[in-house]
Amino acid sequence: MDRTDSSNTASTIEYREYTWTVNRILLIAFFALLFGMMGWTLLFDHEVEEAGKDRIIVEFWHGMGGVLGDVLHEMIGNFNKSQDRIYIKSQHMGSYAALNQKIIASVLAGNPPDMAQAFENWTAKLLSGDAVERLNPYIEKAGSDFWPDFFDAMRANVTDRNGDIWSIPFNKSQQIMYFNKDMFRAAGLDPEQPPTNWDEFIKCCDRLTRLDVNGKIMYRSEYDAYLAQGNPDIGKPLTFGTAYPVSVWTYCNYLYQYGGALVSDDYSSGQFDTDAAAEALMFTVELIDRYRVAYKTTGRQDQNDFLGEQIGIMIGSSVSRLFMEDYIAFDWGMAPIVAGKKKASVMSGTNVIVFSQADPKVKAAAWEFIEWFTTPENTAYWSVMTTYMPVRKSALSTQIMEDHLRRNAMNDAAIKQLEYTCFEPPLSAWFQCRDLLQRALEDGVIQYLKEGDRKTWTREAQKSYLKRYLVAMNTKMKELLEMEMLTTKSKNKGESN
Repeated sequence: MDRTDSSNTASTIEYREYTWTVNRILLIAFFALLFGMMGWTLLFDHEVEEAGKDRIIVEFWHGMGGVLGDVLHEMIGNFNKSQDRIYIKSQHMGSYAALNQKIIASVLAGNPPDMAQAFENWTAKLLSGDAVERLNPYIEKAGSDFWPDFFDAMRANVTDRNGDIWSIPFNKSQQIMYFNKDMFRAAGLDPEQPPTNWDEFIKCCDRLTRLDVNGKIMYRSEYDAYLAQGNPDIGKPLTFGTAYPVSVWTYCNYLYQYGGALVSDDYSSGQFDTDAAAEALMFTVELIDRYRVAYKTTGRQDQNDFLGEQIGIMIGSSVSRLFMEDYIAFDWGMAPIVAGKKKASVMSGTNVIVFSQADPKVKAAAWEFIEWFTTPENTAYWSVMTTYMPVRKSALSTQIMEDHLRRNAMNDAAIKQLEYTCFEPPLSAWFQCRDLLQRALEDGVIQYLKEGDRKTWTREAQKSYLKRYLVAMNTKMKELLEMEMLTTKSKNKGESN
């Protein structure tokens, strides 16, 4: 057996092991759901009795907890009080991971909810089992001014290549730039002119990165010039320009800005063996290792360091504002993320799906709630209260949104990016591919920074080192995508027969 055959066999074994692990998780989730049914049924019966047995009950599963969940429950309560025919029974399922497991287990058990939050790749997985209701007929009945009023990017995000729509945008966010205006002023930067491109971003971060050199404060490039004169490296870092959490979301923004893509046009392979993919990762590494204006973080460390004024700029979700603003003790602002070779921003967040197994009357009731939730006034309220983006254009003309933007013009930072929004692939395999990409990014950055002689390498050698992690991941990704294509073709062939 040659090396190629050995590699393919190893990949196949690895895939089977991965599949077996996933199946075990699903089995555990299935039994957890089954044994939990008794308690859920008691709660359900109690709510039905309180709501009135003549109402149509719609069971809605979601992952909105904390403040976000409070707003959602308030709005659901308002809908339930607004009429006496439909009752939306809200079920918080915990994290998104828990929600996904419980949805899959419920479908396998033949007892799914009526409506749920779902990412595009979850929906694609559920479609393989015909578990999701096609929404085109409902949209057509909603009137000619309904669907066109949704932001173009959001409509494109949920419309497949056949023109079928299986979900409606629900809680959508983008990464934006948060910046400390006080630190900008102290560094001699204009606090009303945040950076708009990579070059400006690096220069800003350079000024925001300050070191104490025997009582004298120097910014990064000034200190580097000081070292070049033969002076000892005695500078003590005080602040940094930014911090970099190794994140698929952030990396995808850079990849699209370099002109790259996540998958091929026909969805048959990943696009991480390209020069654009390597350059996107190089940019993040160079912020840390070449320009030395950033450091690698994990979890929400960058958010805490921004609050603690350890960094002057943070790239984070537009929803992060909701969890930070009460703790910010300095003058601050928000702006769209900076542009690279071109403007690009990846939209994240879930949509709402209706399950095909539900009774027709229940599906119609679920759709009535979706229409209500996405009216211009309600999506504007949802946006203002949660910092998610409104889903409809006319929401920007509502009084609540106009007041919101009048209070702070930078509240529309995420909305501005809808003009050049990109998406993660709406493929069921992307759920696994995303994990592969996260591990490749982490391994590549961590191992690179451990190489003691890396600064003696040429830039091309540095890029090649990082690229090999992406190429190895891309090979595994191709297998997953090809398997999904085969499954889809087999399903379509069976339906045609």
